[in-house]
Amino acid sequence: MRIKSELLLLLLCLSVALARAQSPLVPDVQVRRVMDVQPHSVRVVFDPYTASLLYNTSDGNIYRLEPQGNGFRESLLHTAAEHGVEFLMSMRVHGPYLYLAGNIGNRNPYTVGIIKKGTRFPDGSVHWSTLVQTEPYETAGDYDHMIGGMALSPDGDSLYFSNGSRGDHGEVNSRSGMFPGLRNTPLTTKVFCVRTDSEGLILHYDSADLAEGPYLFVSGVRNFFDMDFAPNGHLFAVENSGDRDHNEEMNWLRKGRHYGFPWVMGETVNPLQYPGYDYTTDKLLPQNSYGKLLGLFGSDSTFPPPPPGLHFTDPVINMGPDCDKFKDTATGDIYDASDMGIGIKTFTAHRSPLGLIFDRYSALAAPYTGSGFMLGYSKGVDSANAFYPNNLGGPFLDSSEDLVHLQLKYDPAADNYRVYSTRIVGGFDGPVDAELAGNRIYVIENGSAAESPGLYEVTMPANPAKEKRPLVYPNPASDVLNLRYAPENPTLVIEVFSATGQQITKTEYTTYPGADQEWELDVSRWKPGIYYCRITDGNNRYTERFQLLDPSW
Repeated sequence: MRIKSELLLLLLCLSVALARAQSPLVPDVQVRRVMDVQPHSVRVVFDPYTASLLYNTSDGNIYRLEPQGNGFRESLLHTAAEHGVEFLMSMRVHGPYLYLAGNIGNRNPYTVGIIKKGTRFPDGSVHWSTLVQTEPYETAGDYDHMIGGMALSPDGDSLYFSNGSRGDHGEVNSRSGMFPGLRNTPLTTKVFCVRTDSEGLILHYDSADLAEGPYLFVSGVRNFFDMDFAPNGHLFAVENSGDRDHNEEMNWLRKGRHYGFPWVMGETVNPLQYPGYDYTTDKLLPQNSYGKLLGLFGSDSTFPPPPPGLHFTDPVINMGPDCDKFKDTATGDIYDASDMGIGIKTFTAHRSPLGLIFDRYSALAAPYTGSGFMLGYSKGVDSANAFYPNNLGGPFLDSSEDLVHLQLKYDPAADNYRVYSTRIVGGFDGPVDAELAGNRIYVIENGSAAESPGLYEVTMPANPAKEKRPLVYPNPASDVLNLRYAPENPTLVIEVFSATGQQITKTEYTTYPGADQEWELDVSRWKPGIYYCRITDGNNRYTERFQLLDPSW
């Protein structure tokens, strides 16, 4: 598991894990443990196509969770032998399509990043195709951040994925001498964007080719392990820091931008790029850090300077009241930014922010309507000098291992966002991903070796003003008609009638009550004209009029 390899090693080495007590930290929020999940869980997604939750483990297994009583029934759905992604780090769904992102050969000297597309059919069969893959590139061993975060555009037409750094802070990582002098590659520290109707694309190991081509989206990325679209269509990413105690970033991603790595991280300039760096006087470097023990923090005379004229885009400013501790670079003293009336860029060091999601369909009541949420993966420490075994530190004076509410506000003067972060649930054990289904947030743990990781259901206050009627689009339609609706019952009936009242089709669907779901009707063979779509949801019945055009128009 490579979210933050040094912290995972820590968790696996703990010999005793105390029982956790997950607890809401604000009113009107409830949390319950739903079930145990498999070790090394990575992602959880809500799948409207099958009205179920899916989650995956890093070895490529994908499990389906179908509602059963007050919990779920788990079944193994797919394996790496089927889809071909050996090291599976991300999973997304859109309609009948299942997208997987990860690497092949992640433990070998060379690896290939790969995105697979599974086209699912009503009979349960799946056709797997390769949407895009990289040419082989060199792995690093320690601190290797490969294919991680992935996001789908709201319309499902474009896919964004991050390929992180091969190293902690831009240092040489020769993998025990196999790759002398190598730091990063043309394929690392970047986010790419491809169309989802692509097949067999190749990302070449060539900086000029990537810069001139259509697929490079942003650069200067350490490890954007989570990305998601806000309701306004803006794409955001969260990123964990290196071994130094600099802030961990939340970024608004805009095409062509550079986000600073390895020259700037958080709001801290990387001192290793300058001659004469001395780790013994570095107030942001824990003196018993893992990277220091590996010899990664020494004078680095060949550290490359940034290209002339390169502009760095700042992270989002965090205004607190939580997740905003920082260290003074001159003294090493710890401060709470919001207590001082200032903001930082962006979160307390070593929280390892994961599980970024947004209330895209306004399912939640105020103050959560349209907001974002994230997880803090790493366990916090209660003082600047308290460290775990293996000489690893956590976020200082910050409990972490929590679910955090993120309220974003655009600042036109800075042409960037401010985020107001509030912890709302605490007590998880290595929470690694989150998903929003209706007014319920599902949190999945990666967990420690001594305690079974779990799936949790966090019930948030529902938005009473949310539009109840189904959305039928496009209208007029020509070949495909889409229906979006949040059902109240476990079954839903969709009927279509002609203008004369003749029933054209009738289908009963299994649903996931409370969650926005989408259904797609193939209308390409129907005659042009006026039709009526009737949706029956228990005692609720809605009829929507739509027009069908000739596809040749």
